[in-house]
Amino acid sequence: MNISEYKEQRESFLAQEKTVILGQDQVLTTDEEVVNQILLTAKMAEMNDGFDTPHNFLPAKNFLTVISDIQASEVFKIIQKMPKGAALHVHDVALTSLEWVIEELAYWPDLYMCITPQDLLLLKFFDNPDTSCAWQLVSEVRDSYPHPRSSTLSSTTGFPSSQTPDDIRIDGTLLTPDETLTVYQDTITRFVQDHPEDFLGARYIYAPMRRIDNATMNGYVDNMIDMAGKFPNLVAGFDLVGQEDKGETLINLLEPLLRLSDADIPVFYHAGETDWMGMSTDENIVDALFLNATRIGHGYALVKHPKAKELALQHNTPIEVCPVSNQVLKLVSDLRNHPAAQLVAEGFPIVISSDDPGAWGSKGLSYDFYEAFMALGGAKADLRFLKQLAINSITYSSVDENTKSQMMQRWEEKWNTFISETLSLHTNTVIHQPVNKESVGLHHQHLWSSYSNNSIISFPPSTTAKSTQRP
Repeated sequence: MNISEYKEQRESFLAQEKTVILGQDQVLTTDEEVVNQILLTAKMAEMNDGFDTPHNFLPAKNFLTVISDIQASEVFKIIQKMPKGAALHVHDVALTSLEWVIEELAYWPDLYMCITPQDLLLLKFFDNPDTSCAWQLVSEVRDSYPHPRSSTLSSTTGFPSSQTPDDIRIDGTLLTPDETLTVYQDTITRFVQDHPEDFLGARYIYAPMRRIDNATMNGYVDNMIDMAGKFPNLVAGFDLVGQEDKGETLINLLEPLLRLSDADIPVFYHAGETDWMGMSTDENIVDALFLNATRIGHGYALVKHPKAKELALQHNTPIEVCPVSNQVLKLVSDLRNHPAAQLVAEGFPIVISSDDPGAWGSKGLSYDFYEAFMALGGAKADLRFLKQLAINSITYSSVDENTKSQMMQRWEEKWNTFISETLSLHTNTVIHQPVNKESVGLHHQHLWSSYSNNSIISFPPSTTAKSTQRP
């Protein structure tokens, strides 16, 4: 074999490998091809800079330290305007931005605060505060400072560990499950009415904490079956949440969980959100699949279980990947090393979501899409990859096929607007400049959500987007 033949075979091999990357079977229109070049020009500028000066590559740094740098990225600015479909994995208790909590919620009447002996800040609404803590009205505390420091209100808790904030009236009494779901349903309906072009609805996944025994789990199953019967259009299914390493494993809760299967209740288990291999936590992946999970939350350990990955592919079970969350919670420091990069390279079905965006200053899906595009997709992922992620979020949502069709139609309208606006905005952009680095092989030729601890579904508009609480 001579050098020419060698290079020809090598080029053919790499070209074939690229065709497997998630989204590469998407066929772009002429306008989309131009936008793709605009996007790749910006992307490769960042990639090449990161290759030359690795300490400058944003996905290799902790998200909390580079939020403003990401916001200044030209790639991020494009992604931010892109309709990303549905957010399928977000928790209501950490969905709202901290700015909203401080600037809006903290000014509501009857909000009390207390500092515990453990130096934890508790916030709770009361008609009349109880004696469990030295409660003070937030408004009075604020007025006592000439220049109040809103940053002191950065933590919210004070609710019984088995409840969520949605379950408690201002007088301290608990709402029934039916009353709680009615509040969710009414709120979603009003928000859809107020934002008919950008928000199509939300669904609720009943997701209690996993640090429980079988008796408690059986009670949760009873609740789930009752909710599904009374609120079939709102309640999507069941999950268990909380730190997997500290919680009960799925196998140890098998008897009550099989009741969910017998009742045909869809399940969306958090599974394999761990760095461990061969321990009880990462083996939750296997049980989630055997229990016929509709989607798997995080699935970080999936690549360590090749037979489980093969089974997930056979069943077309997608993984809900939350890059920023996984980095902030220290499963991975450099997102180029995230195991989902392997899934992307193989074309494995994934969706991208934001988990607990309010906890680390993220909003919507743009930050996680940026990290996925720059780190999980590598240099060769392009507009097709982003488009596929948005499509996946609708395809793998928990709504019926008719609703999916409506969602897809609305998303396509938003997508076409995004393409035309991007073209218009970059009319004078030079897009045929070299953007490759041959020496290192770098070259290039949201609606409805259904996740919850309770979950959100929105169609981010092509300009700005506001999150709403999940059902």
